[in-house]
Amino acid sequence: MNPTNRETKKSHKVPQFILKNFASRSKHKINKTKYFIYCFHKLEEKAYELSLSDACAENKFYETILDKDMVKRIFGEDILQENKRIAVKGIEQMFSKLEDKAAPVIEKIVKDKSINDLKVKHKTILASFVAFQYLRTDYHKNNLRKIAASDKEKRTEIASVYGVELPKNEYDEMSFYADSEEGGKLLHSDSLLDKSLNKRIFLQIINKEWVLFEASRNNPFIIGDNPVVLHNDNKDYGFLGNLGLACKGIEIYFPLSSRLALGFLCPSIIAKIEESYKKEIDKLDSKISHYVPLCNLGKDDSIKIKSRQIIEKLEEKKKYLFEFKKETELMQSSEIVNLGDERVIRLNCLQIAFSSRFIFSSKNDFSLVKRMIKDDPSFKSGVGIRIG
Repeated sequence: MNPTNRETKKSHKVPQFILKNFASRSKHKINKTKYFIYCFHKLEEKAYELSLSDACAENKFYETILDKDMVKRIFGEDILQENKRIAVKGIEQMFSKLEDKAAPVIEKIVKDKSINDLKVKHKTILASFVAFQYLRTDYHKNNLRKIAASDKEKRTEIASVYGVELPKNEYDEMSFYADSEEGGKLLHSDSLLDKSLNKRIFLQIINKEWVLFEASRNNPFIIGDNPVVLHNDNKDYGFLGNLGLACKGIEIYFPLSSRLALGFLCPSIIAKIEESYKKEIDKLDSKISHYVPLCNLGKDDSIKIKSRQIIEKLEEKKKYLFEFKKETELMQSSEIVNLGDERVIRLNCLQIAFSSRFIFSSKNDFSLVKRMIKDDPSFKSGVGIRIG
């Protein structure tokens, strides 16, 4: 049989070799699967076990089933489904080749718990893999449809203001991309095959500060169906938002296993930490120098006791800042950074917020997911791009 005529295989939106790092060995004699992973379905609010072959997988995820008459009417040409299957096969092959190259690189990082010896070649492979992973999920596909819907709305509104109608084939084309699942798939496939787009994302990732973070065994990292997540503490980007890969202060995170996560941080973050550190230490030293004399002067014991208590608290703050400074130095030296439970929870919250439907974990504990959904039901479908 001609390979282009075969049905498209089940597509994994997150590779099995990544999910395996969050999986457990099966203890069930009946279950022939070697590994399983705990899964939480956010829309159904249910937890269950899944085999790795079924986790984060969907049949014909990239394949579009197009009606020939509709395509001919909208685009003015007959796009054969055969050509679409060739394109889909190309996407699958592209991912497969990249995964084969990235898997041993990630396996070595997980084994060594280090990115110190990462060669330029391996860093390039990993940056390419993260760039493709960023684009390959439902999250990206849904964002493309939102952009298409916004474009349709604005162009229709402008036409209405000027008292004209959009040409029917133009309106039908916009509706196809904005309103149909197949149109969304076509947009998604085109973006995955867009070499220019992939190169821009790759450059943003490879030029960031790379940091390897470690979680404790008792409070591990989780991973969602859209694992490349973003955060930015800068709030001054207005209409454009602050979650662009090129935005100043952007933080990009990708969990590699239940114990390790890679961070790609804007260089301005470390510079800002160092600047803030010096200012805060100077402030604390100034306050301490004010209270030291009060510990030794006068006869009022209550003032002495209170002054000592204040100094102890200030010294504790300094100690915390010293630890934070050490962490920054580790980031700059590519040494592994051990995260406390609070910061692991922060990264796990990002996985929950950015996932479309599923969260995966090495532990059957999804209390954080349930709590976030209870506090804000919009997390069931995840945050998406904000337009306007």
